[in-house]
Amino acid sequence: MTKDFDRQRWAAKQEILKQKLTDTVNDIITNYEDSAEEIAELLAFKEKFHSYSIGNAILKCWPRC
Repeated sequence: MTKDFDRQRWAAKQEILKQKLTDTVNDIITNYEDSAEEIAELLAFKEKFHSYSIGNAILKCWPRC
């Protein structure tokens, strides 16, 4: 048996994920002066995924995130 793809449900999940990521980035930017170490850690992490889109980078690290 196959499940039918529910485009609206998928879009809603993607919007929630996008909002969570946006909130995280905004928090990092807001707290930049307080946590320069977090910025360095984020950039070091992002450096590992230089050839991946943000979506693929999330999928690649999903079990650890």
